[in-house]
Amino acid sequence: MLDHMATSGAGLRLVEGGMANIIRGTAIQEAMVAAGGVIPAITTTMLRVFLDLGDHTPEERAALGRPGDAGDASATPAAQPVPQGQIDTTVDIFVGTLSSADRQGYRRVVFTIQRTATEISPGFEMSTEQSPMSEQGESMRSIMAIMVGQAARQPIGQYRIIATRSSSGWSLQFES
Repeated sequence: MLDHMATSGAGLRLVEGGMANIIRGTAIQEAMVAAGGVIPAITTTMLRVFLDLGDHTPEERAALGRPGDAGDASATPAAQPVPQGQIDTTVDIFVGTLSSADRQGYRRVVFTIQRTATEISPGFEMSTEQSPMSEQGESMRSIMAIMVGQAARQPIGQYRIIATRSSSGWSLQFES
């Protein structure tokens, strides 16, 4: 197929650029046939190295928080302090989400915080829908601020705050 593309005028640049991906794919296929289900850890590691790190320069890997910078396989960038404004905005969004969950009748909200080297990225998922209740999200502001601040001080990773609603109000649990 590559010979046909090269001789048909489809473009040598396309063939040369695609060659690295074809060679990488062939190596992955051979590794999977050789190791198969017997040694899944080896195939997982090989796939991660070939696919995840193979397309990035050391500078890009450092910016993405991936290992391999400067030849040290365990090197990852240190987490920088998160700006207080970003923490406050995240708390405002999460408290508003709790109030919205009360209005809509949700009894469980799982908040996620992805901590990168320089910032936090919030997300959430509501579940266990029942009948609406009185809004009590604002009463959780001080506790939510503590938990979001805790995630912002943690190393790079993903953290969860699980909010569960009962008749007496919201309870929060931090998970790393």
